[in-house]
Amino acid sequence: MVDENSRKAMDQKKYSKKYNELVERYRQAQDELNEIEEKQQENKVRKDSIDTFIDRLKNQDTILTDFDETLWISTIDKVVIEDDITFYFKDGTKIKQEMI
Repeated sequence: MVDENSRKAMDQKKYSKKYNELVERYRQAQDELNEIEEKQQENKVRKDSIDTFIDRLKNQDTILTDFDETLWISTIDKVVIEDDITFYFKDGTKIKQEMI
């Protein structure tokens, strides 16, 4: 569009309006692309975390019967206790458990 404007006479008001519309569309598309790339990165981090968790489980010699601190630390991000207990896992999963 800029090239066309430089080669032939155009109504500058129409040109400016169209140019600004295109610039805004470009900015919106760029914002959407950035959001998608951020989401992809988050998904990659989650996948890596899950892979690490699975590897640790596979390397266990026996079935878990007791509390395993290393496994707990590698999977749980935080636990919030209010009216119920909410477990926040490092992969983004959240599990809420009612207290009886």
